[in-house]
Amino acid sequence: MNEFMKKISKWALILGGLMTLIPGAFAVSPIFGMNTLLHLDFIKEYTILIQHWGFTVCLSGIFLILVAFKKEWRMPIVLFALFVKLYFVTLYVININEVFAKGFIIPVTSDLVTGVFCFAYVINEIRHGES
Repeated sequence: MNEFMKKISKWALILGGLMTLIPGAFAVSPIFGMNTLLHLDFIKEYTILIQHWGFTVCLSGIFLILVAFKKEWRMPIVLFALFVKLYFVTLYVININEVFAKGFIIPVTSDLVTGVFCFAYVINEIRHGES
């Protein structure tokens, strides 16, 4: 798996980072993000929380793209992404029977795919060292 990870790591991080940039739209326009991207009702009282979430997730995407090129920063950022993304997947599974959960199917799928890559990357690093 070490050779495989060496070949795909850069592009997997870039792709995962690009998918993770999308919630940045919530920081700029929480109404657009909620209504158009998640197909959920926008609740004005949650504006600050929605914008903060969008910004922090977008920042995670920026860092994933950055570490595709800056290997010495890679492990801490990949570990952070792994925990954040798998926590989001866990929250989705816990709330899967709620009506609002259907709005999160695309972001949770993206986070699951990126989280699985991050997990594989960490395991590979533990077993083989630098990829």
